[in-house]
Amino acid sequence: LLQEVISAVRVVKSFAREDFERKRFEDENDRNFKAVIKATKLTSLLSPMVEFSAAIAVAVILWYGGYSVVTGAITAGSLIAFLIYAINLSNPVKRLSQVYGNIQKALAAADRVFEILDTKTDVVEKPDAITLPAITGNVEFNDVSFSYDGEKAALEHFTLSVKAGESVALVGPSGAGKTTLANLLPRFYDVTGGSITIDGYDIKDVTFKSLREQIGLVPQETVLFNATIKENILYGRLDATDEDVYEAAKAANVLEFVEKMPDGLDTVVGERGSSLSGGQRQRIGIARALIMQPQCIICDEPISALDVSIQVQIMTLLERLQKQHGISYLFISHDLNMVRYISHRMVVMYLGAVMEEGPALDLYEFPQHP
Repeated sequence: LLQEVISAVRVVKSFAREDFERKRFEDENDRNFKAVIKATKLTSLLSPMVEFSAAIAVAVILWYGGYSVVTGAITAGSLIAFLIYAINLSNPVKRLSQVYGNIQKALAAADRVFEILDTKTDVVEKPDAITLPAITGNVEFNDVSFSYDGEKAALEHFTLSVKAGESVALVGPSGAGKTTLANLLPRFYDVTGGSITIDGYDIKDVTFKSLREQIGLVPQETVLFNATIKENILYGRLDATDEDVYEAAKAANVLEFVEKMPDGLDTVVGERGSSLSGGQRQRIGIARALIMQPQCIICDEPISALDVSIQVQIMTLLERLQKQHGISYLFISHDLNMVRYISHRMVVMYLGAVMEEGPALDLYEFPQHP
């Protein structure tokens, strides 16, 4: 609860919900306090019960053993030996009762851990999967169908061809299936019908590593780690040299703001890049994708959270990179005005199907669909 509220502190303040969150924390803290007290009571009660049971057992042994000694059934030495053995046996039981509470906590945690470990992944790599060779960027969606829940179709008989070096914009309302396509290409999910091929290779027949290392991803919100700018860019290719990092940063216009920082590329960005603006984070995300030297880049709403001036900078940057390196782009956007100039073709989607397709500038004034 604390982690959630602290991470959303601006939302809490903007709605003046400090008192509400304070009360919610107090209630949660009170429930936790009662649970701890209950557990402490049960744990504390267990040890005296074991001690009491051990005392009763010793008393019974002395009574019955003493009677047996008097009657001559056993000797006094046998009674003392048996009593010593019984006391030694009770000591481990007492110690076990003292840690019983911790054992129960560990078992509860283990249930959750093993529940996660035993979860079967829906997307698996074939045992005989091959390594995808260096691609040129020809992507084919062949009669693709997909459903997240097995009932409602997110995509239905979707067919699209993206040629090497071509830029294709996928536009349409929320729920049209645009982001689903972006998730299917790197095999975050598997298609339920049809196939997706890159340079003629079905993505189900190749290894995850060889596929994903050749597809750059620029998401709507770039997630940065609490490390330096250089380390965040290197995350795209860990064996890259300092020169590679510099070239990727230069190509993505990262050096434009990095050179003004005291530590340059060694500047720590903070948690999730909190010390940087949205445009700066996005450009680092582009540099991280570029250092992979991909021939295909998926841009999933890369500018929707940025102001207009930064949007223009990012789109101009992507257009320049496309022309220089012949990268295949798959743009996903709600903003037709931004993608119409950078895209060769525009695909209008609605409810998981293609409604219209053609040159971007020709389809800019496309009819409104119900």
